Amino acid sequence: MSFAFIISMSALAILAAWLEWRRRNARQLGARLVCSTMAIAALALLGASRIDDETTARPGTTHATLWTSGAGADTPAAKDATEGDLQFVLPGVLTRPAGAIPVPDVAYIRRHHPEIGSLRIMGDGLEPFDLPAVEGLKLALDEDGSRPSRPAITVANFPRLLSLGDNLVVQGRIEGLAAGETARLVFQGPQENATEITVHGRADAPTPFEISGGSPAAEGQFVWQLKMNAGSDATWLADERIGVAVVRPMLPRVLVLESSPRLETSHLRRWFSEIGGALQSRTLVGRDRYRFAATD
Repeated sequence: MSFAFIISMSALAILAAWLEWRRRNARQLGARLVCSTMAIAALALLGASRIDDETTARPGTTHATLWTSGAGADTPAAKDATEGDLQFVLPGVLTRPAGAIPVPDVAYIRRHHPEIGSLRIMGDGLEPFDLPAVEGLKLALDEDGSRPSRPAITVANFPRLLSLGDNLVVQGRIEGLAAGETARLVFQGPQENATEITVHGRADAPTPFEISGGSPAAEGQFVWQLKMNAGSDATWLADERIGVAVVRPMLPRVLVLESSPRLETSHLRRWFSEIGGALQSRTLVGRDRYRFAATD
């Protein structure tokens, strides 16, 4: 709370008391003075809390490092970034330094760590929805172009929700796989069904991949396993768990307007009823007469 704010509130309280004292009607003067003082005190508390909020919202002086997609934990710049500072990692970054704190977004960091004043970003950078959260921070983008010492999955994108019956598709990127080298990816589902693919390295560029696996025959939370080895080496260089929620498909809500009865509409309504969808129909059966029907 600033000294000028205290002086202003004190002057306002004195002015209110003087105005009450000057009134010709002296009845209940003490009560009026008490009420005026309480009102000014309430305003002072509101103003003080706002000033405190603005003060605490200012960035601090602590340094932190944020790991985004495309960052490799075993590159020289990454090893330098892990010394001393707070470490945070966004979802989808599989290769991360030891001790990094997983966070859902940058706004989470600002809420729980207001002492952070500067943020070093490792990897490809932030998504557009994260940009407002870094306002007021000193940013440093460190995109290391050197290859990791061994192949590693640095990016894996997949849906958090999967419709029942659909395959889970994972798209990602492998760093450190030289041209002519191969990597084998194994994607194992919750029902022990596995899918394997082989990808070939590119010259001076990350290796993209896409692999899919079947979904279970029930709703719920399930875990898939993504593993990778390179060349003839049987050692798994990556072994990641991917958690996805399998939900009932979101079916459309259909409204059918007919000028006359049709057999196809009856079959369509019966089919929607069997799969749990919602269909309503309005059929003209006579002059200004309609028949309404809907699925159960």
